[in-house]
Amino acid sequence: MNGTAEYSILNDGYQIVQMGGAANQTTLNNGVLQVYGAANEPTIKGGRLIIEKDGITVFAAIEKGGLLEVKEGD
Repeated sequence: MNGTAEYSILNDGYQIVQMGGAANQTTLNNGVLQVYGAANEPTIKGGRLIIEKDGITVFAAIEKGGLLEVKEGD
């Protein structure tokens, strides 16, 4: 079974979504959301959303102070 995190709020935290896992409607106020699986509808108000190889994000909202970094795949 794959894990899912719903409606998380990160304030200076670090969340890793492993391959096969999902983070739904995460709000990142600071810190890092690192995704090998799926990040659905994240809101990045500060900090970094890192999409690793084979990871995916859908409907990401990147606000002032936020950074989206997409790693190179094969």
